[in-house]
Parts: sequence; C-alpha cells; structure tokens
Amino acid sequence: MNTAQKLIFTLFFCLTAGASAQVNNSFQPSLRWGHVPASSEAWIPRDVHFCADNNLIWAGAEGQDPQWMVLDVPRDQAGPARFLDTTSPANALFSRTVAPSKSDVVFGLVQEAAPNIYQRATHITRHTPVSAARTGTFSVDWNHTIAPLVNSAAQIATDDTGSMVAVAAFKSASSSVRLELLDGSNGALLSGQDLPGLALSSLKVSSDGSIIVLAAGLDLYILNGSGQILHQQALNAAPSAIAVAGDGNRVAVGSVGQLVVLQQGSSGWGLVITLTRSQTDVVTALDLSADGGIMAVAWWRHTTGTWARFELRSNAMLVAQHEQSGGLGARQNLPRVARVTPDGSRAAFGSWGDGFSPEVILLEAGAPQPVWEIDVPGSVTGLDLDETGTCIVVAHKDVHASTFGTTGGIRLYDIGENDLRQNNPMTIGGVASFSTKKEGALISLLLVGQRANASAVPGVVGLLHLDRSTLSILAAAADIDGIADHQFSIPSDPALIGTALAVQAAFRHAGGTLLGEHVMDPLIF
Repeated sequence: MNTAQKLIFTLFFCLTAGASAQVNNSFQPSLRWGHVPASSEAWIPRDVHFCADNNLIWAGAEGQDPQWMVLDVPRDQAGPARFLDTTSPANALFSRTVAPSKSDVVFGLVQEAAPNIYQRATHITRHTPVSAARTGTFSVDWNHTIAPLVNSAAQIATDDTGSMVAVAAFKSASSSVRLELLDGSNGALLSGQDLPGLALSSLKVSSDGSIIVLAAGLDLYILNGSGQILHQQALNAAPSAIAVAGDGNRVAVGSVGQLVVLQQGSSGWGLVITLTRSQTDVVTALDLSADGGIMAVAWWRHTTGTWARFELRSNAMLVAQHEQSGGLGARQNLPRVARVTPDGSRAAFGSWGDGFSPEVILLEAGAPQPVWEIDVPGSVTGLDLDETGTCIVVAHKDVHASTFGTTGGIRLYDIGENDLRQNNPMTIGGVASFSTKKEGALISLLLVGQRANASAVPGVVGLLHLDRSTLSILAAAADIDGIADHQFSIPSDPALIGTALAVQAAFRHAGGTLLGEHVMDPLIF
C-alpha cells in the first residue's frame, strides 16, 4: 500500500466528521485573494506562473526588496507566502522566474554585476517546494552559471515537467546569442552553442520539450529538444512576440503589421498562415494552444499608444475579439501578456490599461463579448491562466507603468464556474475544506481517491476520473442554491507531504446521480 492509499484508507474512517461546515463561497466571478508587500517593503512582481498542477503559484518580484515567492492557489485572503527566497535575487541587476505547470520544481534566473552592468554573470537556480515542506528550508537545489559574461538581459524557459531548462543571453561583442540547455533535475549542461544574431528577442520551449524557438534579432532559429537546429531563416522584421504550440508542431511570429505561422511538415518547416494589418499596428503578445490550432493575439497601435485589439483565432479564422480604443486623456495601453488554454477554448490578456478600460480581458471562442473584464490597480506586469480557463493570476504595478511607483501586488481571480472548489491548502495536521455547487442538487458527494482513466458508472450520468477501489466518499446536504461544504482532517504524518490526491464531486438530485465535470489534484504539504 503506497502513501496515497494509506491516506485514503485513513480518510475512509474520518471523512464523515464536519461534513457540513459552512464557508463563505459564492461561486461567482470574484477576486479570491491578493498578495501585497508588507508595510516596510517595496517590490513589484514581474512573473507569475501556475505550477504543481495548479496547486501553487511561482512569482518573482523586483525593486527595493526583490524576492521570489511560492503562493498557494487555495489560500486565505491575508495568508502569507508559503515559501520566500530573498537571497537569490538580492544582488540581481535583472531576474526572472519560470515554472513547469506539471511539476512542483521552480526555476529562477539572476544576473549580477561581474564586476559591473556591462559584464554580467548569469545564474540559473532550481527550488523544490515539496522538499522545502519536508525540511523546513526553502533552499537552492542547484546553481548553474552560463559560460560567458554578457551585457544585456537573459531569458529562461522550460517544458511542462521541468525536465529541460533553456537559457539564452546576447553577447554583443561577438554579435551572437549563447544558448545553453540544462538538465532540470541536476543543472548539468546538456548542450551549449553560440548562434549568430544581433539581439535576443525571445526564447520559447514547447510544453512537451520537443521544440525550442529562439529569435535573435532578424534571425529565427527552431531547434529540437537536444539543441540541434531544424530550421533557420532571416525575418523581414524584428519579431515583437513569439509563441510555440504545446506539441511543438507550430511556431507563430508577430511583428509590425504582420503575424505568420510556421508548421513542421515532411519536408521541413513552412509558412501556413500570414495575417497582415497596417504598419501602425504591432503584435505585442502571442500564445498558441496545445496543438497550435488556436492563437491568442494582442495588437497595439504604436502611433496612438491607446488602441489595443485582442483576438482568439482558429487557424486564421477569428473566433473572438475585443477592442479598446482609448479616448481623450487615455494613457498608453500596451498589451503585455496573452495566455490561451491548452484546448484553445479561452484566452486571457493583460495590458497596461488606458485609465478607462479594464486591464485584464478573458475571451472565449464563439462568444460575442469578453467572458470577463477585470479592472486591476495600475498596470499588468505578468499573467497566467489555468488549464480550465477559469482562474487568472495577475501581477501588477500599483500605478500605471508610465508613472513612478515602487509597489505592486499579485491577485488571483476565479470566475466561479467549476462545480468543485478547494478553499484552503491541504496541510498535514490541518483540515481540508472543499465546496461544491450544482443547481438542483439535494445531496453533494465529495469523492476522494487516486486518478484513473475516465470510466462510466452504471446508472450515473457523467464520467468518473478516480480509481473506484480507492474511493472515499463524504456526503453533505446542499443548500437552496445547490452549494455544499465539506471538511476532513489530514493526519499529522510527515510522510504524507508531497502526496497528490484526486477529488471529484457527485450530486444527487430528483432525477438521479450526476458526476461533476471538474477534477482537482490537491497536493499535501
């Protein structure tokens, strides 16, 4: 019997306790929590990433008090960061963070004076939150320094599992970009090469790790996961945004007045889509779905600075759009981030804001209007969208990007559509809290077990995503709105740290039993 099975066996005897404890849960579009600097601190977040199967958020902040932080997705409004690293970025001239969505490892990049801003040493580090939960220390697992000293910002990217980390830095002295691939498990150098180029514009890695895309000024490189060049071409304009499909089959390149898509075929990489606009418009943010069939595109009119257009396209066909035109007194509204769900059904965009329009836009394929528009304080500096398209984490500056400011914040927004919600982190010795909702439900059943292939259950509508042999069930009466709350205790056993469960809801109503559509994989800390 493994650790997860032991826990589920224990839960079988204690799930009935506290089955109807009430929590405040509206299942409406809302701000779930915000994380801001302490009164004595000044920092502005740059990067935010969902990771560990949507259990955690990895974020990096710069400013007077630079820090990297691990935040719980299900957390209290005023809860502190789970883990904090103020040492790694303390002396950084520049820092970035990145995290694989399917793993609990997280990566950071810092550039430090060696000895000055014109000669920078670039360091890559890895942390493991689960290991930190076991030891009580959020320490660096490994540290790698890329070979050359450089005089400009570097970039970092990884795949969905963190198996491989790519880092690139521009070397102006030789007009080339240094690209190094690292083993995510130990930081070992897998390959390193210098590629000709006049700048470092963008570095991307496909979710499956099969393709690496590097834009070096006017030179575009497409490499395989081992660093071998598969395709190289000279671009007619410097790229302003680049994206790669999750399966590595497509690459999108945006620039002034143009968006092109390349696809891998039997005879190599070739052009499959070309979209053009006026030379006044530039692609500033771009993302591709898992198969590359759906694009999230943000255009910005650089001649006015206030006009922005957000698009969701199926191949070249427009399936959702939204424009912000600004007006008298509007501020520069630069779209900074685009994120699309793996299935391409939704895309979220974050921008600086014009002072009148919301800074975060959520589009859905086929919907005539945005599903959600969110007004955040100041300007968006980073954003991520979860795989279901229902949760958005936003990094922002407290004032507009063009205004001097020293503080910002991180906010998690939940559209409230899922039929299952985790209300707090699962911690050994603590109490786990979940809520469910289904209109017309009389009884809510919380199913806890281990993940399995989807299967039908005789007499029940929907699919079960849990192993029936591991199931524990907690029942609670639903209220008039179909909402029910469930709580159960987690044994105080350190061996449970890092254990992932699977949780799904089921509902009994006048017509029978229905299995919920949303499945969660909560991680125990």
